[in-house]
Amino acid sequence: MKNKITNLRISNFKSIREAELDCARINLFVGKPNVGKSNVLEALSILGSNYSFTDKFLSEFIRYDNFSQIFHFQDLSNPIIVNSNIGAAFIAHNYERNNFSFFIGPNNTIESLQTKIISPNKFYEKYKNSDTPILMSGTIEFTGKIDRDQHSEYSPIKKYTFKPNNNIGYRKKSYLLPPNGKNLYSVMETNKRLRDEIPGLFNEYKLEFLIDPERSSFDLIKKENGIYKKIPYSLVADTLQRIIFHYAAIFSNKDSIILFEEPESHSFPPYIRELALKIIESTDNQFFITTHSPYLFDTIVENTAPEDLAIFITYFENYETKFKKLNSDEISKILNYGMEVFFNLNHFVNE
Repeated sequence: MKNKITNLRISNFKSIREAELDCARINLFVGKPNVGKSNVLEALSILGSNYSFTDKFLSEFIRYDNFSQIFHFQDLSNPIIVNSNIGAAFIAHNYERNNFSFFIGPNNTIESLQTKIISPNKFYEKYKNSDTPILMSGTIEFTGKIDRDQHSEYSPIKKYTFKPNNNIGYRKKSYLLPPNGKNLYSVMETNKRLRDEIPGLFNEYKLEFLIDPERSSFDLIKKENGIYKKIPYSLVADTLQRIIFHYAAIFSNKDSIILFEEPESHSFPPYIRELALKIIESTDNQFFITTHSPYLFDTIVENTAPEDLAIFITYFENYETKFKKLNSDEISKILNYGMEVFFNLNHFVNE
């Protein structure tokens, strides 16, 4: 993989004051609720902000009311830094103008920006010939309104969140568009592997899956006494829509960094296991995943090569999120807990 994060540094973002993580192809973040697991994904999604098009910048990916809330305890004296080997993001408060400067570029930008913040135009001229896949700059108001100077439409970093009753008929891009897959129809139409996988989800119900090019939508078909009846896709069980969404994200991407927050939500254990296996098989993508599911966790840990796996026990201490990466012996030990693994995470933090 060309676009693989091997080292990640996050500073002054929400509950993360400072963190440095050595990453693998599949990265699992486990821990109690409200310890900051999702903040890792949110911080990373800044590097995928090319996909944010709402009036409130990044609100599709990051939870906030006021933009200052994404800073660690709203400490505006220090910048937010998300630095990796494939690119970096830098957000700093401008006291004179009372807004925020925002930059995404090569990872060597951080040191110079900490010394002197430059204008978006100068930033572009300075780094336009770099080999970074992401280049963006702009200013952000406290409300989240952004005046952006976007120089690249694509980012390999993609945070996906399933949204019920989402419009799926957007007919652009061959990969599922973050965050909610508004082009799911287009992906289904062009991705043979996804089309081959879907019928099996409905065979036991004796239903067939219909792709409707005129309406850019899907339906299920019931055949009864020679009569065909359509069932709208919006009425399909939430569990099945979720698994199709996550399959589409996995199958349609290549050389990408995929962010999933609790992809097992509202799902059926056998489907969770199948999703985990699809993640393992997707060797040309990297994954950052938060989970509370022993089914997802055990399947991935048991079936992933040690060099491809990183497990981070995430915990909250002294009002900040901290991480402990398990070594190979600890991973072997954690597997012994089986379905009880989430009852025993503290054993590894305290060792």
